[in-house]
Amino acid sequence: MKKNRTIIILLILILTMGVLSGCSQGRHKIENGKIFSEEGLLQGDYGFFDGQYLKKVDFQEGSRVTFGYAVGTLSGELSAYFLNPTDDTRYLIEDDATYEIKESGTYKIEIVGNSHSGAFALEWKID
Repeated sequence: MKKNRTIIILLILILTMGVLSGCSQGRHKIENGKIFSEEGLLQGDYGFFDGQYLKKVDFQEGSRVTFGYAVGTLSGELSAYFLNPTDDTRYLIEDDATYEIKESGTYKIEIVGNSHSGAFALEWKID
């Protein structure tokens, strides 16, 4: 009886961790490659990417964030967006774009692939 209870608890924990980790990075499908992130960098190289990948970043009011963005496309489409903490303002990210942070909080960088095959690099620095 105790063994079954332990197994059920472990399964619930594993399922919860899987759901939470999926929510933190959007809903997407990647084949033959990956997307990874470091401090100030998102980078992907894959045979196929479809969906949305999210990266959360904390910014302070009054700072400025400048993006560097490069995409290599074999097929499909890829776009990048910058979302404010309440997700009600969404800016298209282009290379060398600068945005002023109007309120402190957790912002999102969103990569959206539409059957994209290729690679991208998106970096940001805070002034």
